[in-house]
This record gives sequence, structure tokens and C-alpha cells, in this order.
Amino acid sequence: MPFQYKSNNGSPASRCSKIEPLTLTSLSSEEQNVQVSDMGRQLNHLQEELKRERDEKSQAMKELKELKKSDIASQTVARQCKSKLQALKKELHRSKESEAAMLEFLAAQNRVYEKTKVSLEETKLENRLLLENRGSLLDSNYSEKHSSGNGSLDVVHHEEEVRMLKREIKYATDAKENIKIAMDGLAFSLKDATTEFITVKEKLAEAQSELESVRAEAEILKSSLKSMEEKFQAASQESERLRLELEESTADWDEKEKGFIASINMSDEELAKLRAENEKLSESQRGAREETAELRKMIKRTVKEGNVAKESMEMARKENARLKDLVSEKELELRKLEHEYECLKVGEAAAIDSVQSLKNLFAATSTMDSITTGDDGAQSVANGEHANDLDHTNAARVDGTERAAEKKKKNRGFHQRIGDIFSFTCCQ
Repeated sequence: MPFQYKSNNGSPASRCSKIEPLTLTSLSSEEQNVQVSDMGRQLNHLQEELKRERDEKSQAMKELKELKKSDIASQTVARQCKSKLQALKKELHRSKESEAAMLEFLAAQNRVYEKTKVSLEETKLENRLLLENRGSLLDSNYSEKHSSGNGSLDVVHHEEEVRMLKREIKYATDAKENIKIAMDGLAFSLKDATTEFITVKEKLAEAQSELESVRAEAEILKSSLKSMEEKFQAASQESERLRLELEESTADWDEKEKGFIASINMSDEELAKLRAENEKLSESQRGAREETAELRKMIKRTVKEGNVAKESMEMARKENARLKDLVSEKELELRKLEHEYECLKVGEAAAIDSVQSLKNLFAATSTMDSITTGDDGAQSVANGEHANDLDHTNAARVDGTERAAEKKKKNRGFHQRIGDIFSFTCCQ
């Protein structure tokens, strides 16, 4: 947060402007002496305020010097952190170079290990071949000894070959032992190299973490340095402002002092004029206060009326919304009733069709009753069919009457509901 110096008593110019104008109430010398003493007290008060302003300015200058000192200290700390950061960067570069050299050494050792492994496999294969050759030579020597015995030179030659094979086997075993020893040494060297690589890697990680911490500290110091610079700028601006205020206060004080001297030397007539003007101003101020009080009352009244109007408008909106909901509900009921009315029309048409068919059937049965036949069996069959038709017609009549009654009841309810809806809409 930048440094800000705040005075508790306001600027000197504002304090000087608060001094009331000099008003003399009478022409007596005693009252003039009293007013002169009041002016002296005011002069002393202004001198005290000027001294306080000077003390505040000196305090601000001290704080400015302290800020400069802290700025220099922060700059030295930043330089130290920068040098430490450079050293850590160099150490990190050296550790990276050593890590690269260690990796190259490990790669070379791995290549040597692979070569020795291949040579060991080759020597094992050669030993196996030599052993097989030795066995074959021994078998051939044994067979030649049990043969005719006329090849002594061949036997000697075979014995020499056997001795040579033994020497080669011995050399191969020695080479195998040497390779094994070399492999053990290589394993130890690889182990040492891996441990050294791990330690170097750990050192590198530590150096990187330390570098990150130093970078973070450097960022913090940079931000603190920036804030200190901002504080320094604010303090310099504040000191400049205080200097300007001091100059203004001194100029105002000179003007006020001249005004005090002029007011002391004023004549009684001018003082009377000033008193009359003050009275006029006080009366006008009193009238203005009364007008403002009346205006405040009017504003309060209008605010209350506006609140009442808002409340009534809100109630009207709620009532309108409720009426809209009721109208929508009634419209929905009206649509349902129209749908029911259409269904009733369809049922009525179906009932009329059924009544017409029953009338036709009744006319047909009445004509069939008038016709007589000579055959009793046919007459009985006709009577049976006629009875069945009569039963069907009676059932159809009963069904038609029930449907007509239900239809009348539904029509009555439908008309009653339509009348309720119309009466509701008329009331609305």
C-alpha cells in the first residue's frame, strides 16, 4: 500500500477561511479592546496551526528519508539474490554437464558389457566344440589301438592333437575365468557409476529446488521493490503537496493578517454596514431554511403518496394476474364443454340413426304379422322369429330412451355450465 500522509485538522487555507468576520457591536473603546484581544487569540491560534503544519512536514520528511533507506537496503538484497541466482545457474550448468558425462560413461560401459557378453558366449561355444572334438579324437584313438596296430605314427599324431586340444581347453577356461573377473569388475564399476549418477541427480534436484526458491524470493523482492518505489513516489508527491500547502497557507496568512489590520482600522460606519448586511444575510438564510424545510415536507409527502401508489399498483397487478388466470381456466373449461357438446352431437346422430332403424324394423315386423301362411311349422317359425324381433325392438327402444335421457341430462348440464361462464364473464 503506498504511503499517504493525512492531516487531521485540514489544510491551513481551509482553517484560515473558517475565521468569522469581525463584527463590532458598539462604539465603546472597551468593546474594541475585547475584539482586539479576540483577534490576538485568533492570531496565536493560527501561529500554533502553522507550527503544527511545520511539524507534520518535518515528520513527513523523516518518513521519506526512512523510505529511501529501506529502498537502498532492498536494492542491496536484490543484488545479493541476483548474484546468488547466477551462482546457482552456474552450478546447475555444471551438474548438467557432469550428468551428461556420466550418461556417456554408462553408455560406454553398457557397450563394453555387451561386447564381453558376446565374447563369453563365443568362448563357451568354442569350449563346447573343443570338448566334442576331444571326445571324437579319444574314440578314434581307442579304436585305432584295438585295430591292427600298424599305425604308430598316427597314434603319436593323435596324442599330440589331444594334448593341443587340452591346452586349448585350458586356455579357454582361463579366458572364461578372466572374462568372469572382468564382468564382476564391470558390474562393480556399473554399480559405482549408478550410485554416483543417483547422487548427482539428487544434487541436481536440490540445486533446481534451491534455484526455484531463489527465483521466488527474487520475485518477492522485485514486488517489494516496486511497492517501495511506489511509496517513495507517493511520499515525494505528498511532500510536494505539503510544501505547496505551506506556501498557500503563508500567503493566506499574510492576506488574513492584512485583512485583520484593515478590519481594525475600519470606521464605525463600515462596521454598521457590515452588521446590517450580516443581519440581512441571516434573515435570508432563515427564510431559505424555512423554504427548504417546507420542500422537505413536500418531498416526504410525495414519497409517501408514491409508495401508496406503488402498493396499489402492485395490488392491481396481482388482481389482474389472478383474473387472467381465472379467465384462462374458464376458457379451458369452455373448450372442454365444446368438445363434450360435439361428442353429444355425434351420439345424438347415432341415436337418431338407431331409432330410424328400429322404426323400419317395426314396420317390417308389422307387415310380416299381417301375412299368413298355410303351413303350421312355418307359422310357428315365423312366430318365433317375430317374437325375437319384438324382443330386439323392445331392447332397442329401452336403449334409445336411456340414451335420450342421458343426452338430455348432459345437454342440461352443458347449458348450465355455459350460462355460468357467461355470467362470470359479464361480472368481470
